[in-house]
Amino acid sequence: MNDNAELPESRSKSGKNSEGESSTEASSGPRGPEVGASSTAGQILVPVFPKWVGVVPFFMSAFLYLSGILSVFSPVPLIILYYYTNKKPLYFFAILTNLILVGLLAGLGSAGIFMILVVSFVLAFPVFARRKLTVNQLGSMLLIVLLASGWALMVGYGLAARVNPLIELRDFIFSFLDQLLQSLPAESRTALLADIEVVEWKQGILREFPSAVGIFAFFFVVINLGVVLRLNPRGIRFRLGLPPYYFRSWKAPDWLVWPTLVAGLGTLMDWGWGSTVALNGFRFFMAVYALQGVAILSFFSDVWGLRRWTRSLLMGVALFVLSPLVLSLGFFDLWFDFRSKIRQS
Repeated sequence: MNDNAELPESRSKSGKNSEGESSTEASSGPRGPEVGASSTAGQILVPVFPKWVGVVPFFMSAFLYLSGILSVFSPVPLIILYYYTNKKPLYFFAILTNLILVGLLAGLGSAGIFMILVVSFVLAFPVFARRKLTVNQLGSMLLIVLLASGWALMVGYGLAARVNPLIELRDFIFSFLDQLLQSLPAESRTALLADIEVVEWKQGILREFPSAVGIFAFFFVVINLGVVLRLNPRGIRFRLGLPPYYFRSWKAPDWLVWPTLVAGLGTLMDWGWGSTVALNGFRFFMAVYALQGVAILSFFSDVWGLRRWTRSLLMGVALFVLSPLVLSLGFFDLWFDFRSKIRQS
């Protein structure tokens, strides 16, 4: 799809073109959206916000983070502020006020997690978005920043408290699992353990914890990157060369299949810690292919002309009931290319 076709054109109110003809734009009446800086593909229309909107970014990220269910969208208000303000110190001050609010209302632990997920994301996004990166490269860099920030915070805490951060993390996970088991009824506890000793069950959770963190960070980046590109502040999506519905044709890199196969083989072997690393890697790679499966389903929904509520129902059933099908669509798309077959038919 040609990006130029998606960009709004600057026209005069009289309907005349700009090739030497006069414009009859009236000076009275409300102004429309102001025209912002032009990109290489055309001019970007910048909306004019009411003045009271200016205070929202100074607390909205903290509000979303503390709301629980909406915490995954916490970076979005600060990203929007970055692209719609010319005063960059104001942007950094908004980050600081949100961090202070989280620390005051939820404690230092929540503030640390806010620094990892939100602060590192909103500081890194503009830096990498200015570079000529593909959407896969941009997402990968943001994911690396999140994971590196988490590791740096753990190391810093260990040095400051003179403790081993990995042991502290293990004890925290075990304490949380003990509280979880104690809060469950006897029947639910038995069904959860499934004839496995409590110690063995906790060790299994600990073994798969790295992949759980990686998968959460991966989808955190995917969701926020998708929302920001959908909102398209200052034409950021056009600068990256992406059409509005780029996700429907998105696919994982072809080379990813090889580490996935190696990791899958490692889960079947008895390699000690090597098998644990392979298991976590395989789970993470499957999450990437699950996202590709969702993109394929989104493409099918568009081809079939499904309405919005029908698409939502299809996605819900596919993710929560037919998740192996979604994984298979994403993984085997490398060989079968389902979307091209649908186009040909």
